[in-house]
Amino acid sequence: MYKKNFTVDARTIIHLGRESIKDHTTALIELVKNSYDADASVVEVEIYQKETLNKIRIADNGIGMTECDIDNSWLRIGFSEKKLNKLSAKGRRKTGEKGIGRLSADRLGETLYIGSISNNCDSGKVERNGIKVNWELFNQDGIDLDEIPIEVDEDPQIILPASSNTITGTELIIKNIRNDWTVENIKSLCEELSILNSPFSETQDFKIFLKNDIAPQFNGEIFPPESVLPEIELELEYDGVSFNVKYAIKDRFSDFIPQKYDTTWQELSHKVIDPFEYVYSNEKLSCGPIKIKLLFYPRTKSLADGTNFTLSELKEFVDKNAGVKIYRDNISVKPYGYSNSIVGSDWLGLAERHTRNPAGVKRASYRLIPNQLVGAVFVSRDDNSLITDSAAREGLVENEAFCDLRALTLAAVSLLENHRYKLYQQPNENANKQKSSFSETATTFKREVEIAKENIDSIKEHITKSEDKLDTEQLANKNTPEIVRTALESLAKFVEETEDVSDSFNDMLQHTRVLAGLATVGISSAIYGHETQGDITQFKATAIVAKEYLEFDEPNIEVAKEELENSIIYADRVLAWGRFALSRVSRDKREKYEVSIKELITGLLKDLSELFKPIGIVVKYEKLEDVKATVYPMDIESILLNLLTNARTACLQISKNRIINIGLSKLKKKDRDGFLLSVSNSGPKINPELKEWIWEPLNTTKKDSTGRQTGTGLGLSIIKSIVADLKGDAEVDDDLDLGGALFKIWIPIK
Repeated sequence: MYKKNFTVDARTIIHLGRESIKDHTTALIELVKNSYDADASVVEVEIYQKETLNKIRIADNGIGMTECDIDNSWLRIGFSEKKLNKLSAKGRRKTGEKGIGRLSADRLGETLYIGSISNNCDSGKVERNGIKVNWELFNQDGIDLDEIPIEVDEDPQIILPASSNTITGTELIIKNIRNDWTVENIKSLCEELSILNSPFSETQDFKIFLKNDIAPQFNGEIFPPESVLPEIELELEYDGVSFNVKYAIKDRFSDFIPQKYDTTWQELSHKVIDPFEYVYSNEKLSCGPIKIKLLFYPRTKSLADGTNFTLSELKEFVDKNAGVKIYRDNISVKPYGYSNSIVGSDWLGLAERHTRNPAGVKRASYRLIPNQLVGAVFVSRDDNSLITDSAAREGLVENEAFCDLRALTLAAVSLLENHRYKLYQQPNENANKQKSSFSETATTFKREVEIAKENIDSIKEHITKSEDKLDTEQLANKNTPEIVRTALESLAKFVEETEDVSDSFNDMLQHTRVLAGLATVGISSAIYGHETQGDITQFKATAIVAKEYLEFDEPNIEVAKEELENSIIYADRVLAWGRFALSRVSRDKREKYEVSIKELITGLLKDLSELFKPIGIVVKYEKLEDVKATVYPMDIESILLNLLTNARTACLQISKNRIINIGLSKLKKKDRDGFLLSVSNSGPKINPELKEWIWEPLNTTKKDSTGRQTGTGLGLSIIKSIVADLKGDAEVDDDLDLGGALFKIWIPIK
């Protein structure tokens, strides 16, 4: 048996070079990254395409390349010594490991000249090496790669950066440029080079100088973004090993004194609001250790107060730096957070989040606008090995680790949003004035209409009596009563129409009550539907078995009877749920009258008991006082059913001791007699940062094992709406006995 070998076509270089790299800006940045890896402190980038000059020059003061480096590393495609020596002498983590970054030069121009000065480690002598690569020679069919000659320059003329004191370095000269560089290209290049090295790094030892003849206004040293104090700053850290996450928030209103918190990813994952619903881990994150820094700028005049900047200057700063970028070993990864990238600039979907919920900062569902945020996510090749480059040299592979990284960043954004929401909940003169509910407003409106009607009738009667006292001559000379009479007729007509509006209000309230009840039943059906579906399946299975036993040559009546009896049990369960669902919105429950709250609770629990037993949840309700209140029964049942549905979901997150505890007691509050309904569970606690957020519509903490949202986010908002209509209070706390959440609902008796 003999062996065969692969051969490599010369055109492979073209595929890996110019055809694999997105644009000429990306290609040039790849070559600048090589200077960073070579421990350069200064890099000169020159682009000329006018008059007789048509070249790109990149020169650095790095360690240079020996002849051995050129032969065994640079000219060996797919090999990267960076895999063997991951850290440079300065301790920098080298950025490229695929061994094809050097082919970026082919994307820029037809010919590449390399000149390098280095110290030979063996002899201690200074080496000068040079080669010339004509990329067009590789654009031939049927030619093996090793047949293409690379010219050697035995006396290379090398010009290193003028501002450098070192004697080593590398100079690249690319001629016959493939693309025309525009002013917009140069501007984009400047912006990308300015953030190539993280602006959040404590040390800045990598300077880049630009010179070009396309847009000379951008010539000179390229500086990282100047720091401007934000309104809010958040730093989050995940160690990559445990379930714990630490974060600190500080703001200009508290002199930037940090507030530090410890939490777990299980709790924090509930804050992930992702419009694109990427699947991520709901338990331990697979992305490895992560650091996140977010700066919030409100783009308002207040941000400029106390600074030397004008508002327009601050807006320009934010416009230039907006976006959350990913930095790997302190080098930015395109296209994440790059405003000039069509794909990936808003990789977190912040614009879509805001579009779907454009609530203001005084709402708990507040979402920030993307151009208000400047941020960075820090990873490394060694510690985050599962976060890998895509084949196109731009972007990362969107695998499980990337999705977990994205989810953690979105959770950090939500923490910042929640902090800002709390900042703006400052007390004011109307803070203690509770906003009227819709039902109360409708009642007040109807009462005012009735008063207006009585007043008009009184005025009419007064005018009639006055006219009776006037003689004919006085009436003839009296114009005012006619004007008043016309005005009164108009007012009377207005009041009559307003009464119709009042009736419409009442109808709307009844419709709203029915819709809330139906929504509650719908939510419950989605939650309890699994058990009901199981009963339907069992009913069908037992009926089939009974039929088969009856069709035997010698029918087994006893076994068939047992199976049919089981079928009846399952059918009764399905029927019970159907009756339960329909009875929630029956007409008598939509009328307001005095009812026993205790009987409402026990009746509801009796109907639901069969749905809790199969999943091992014990519902306790021994502490129920006998309370009578004038209410709509549908309202109370909607509140309790939604709370029970939430408690059930929480209990299913633990494997044992699943307990739900219901309490009812009389409680006087605000000089009004009322009752307190409480529902607690033994599931996980609710993150303190979420205790106001969960009451807003469409906000939910319910997620499946993949992290995908399963709840509707309507249950607690329905409760909040009903309680507001009843002039009650709703709050959530930690239950000290069961260890989970404790929901407390106070409602006045009348």
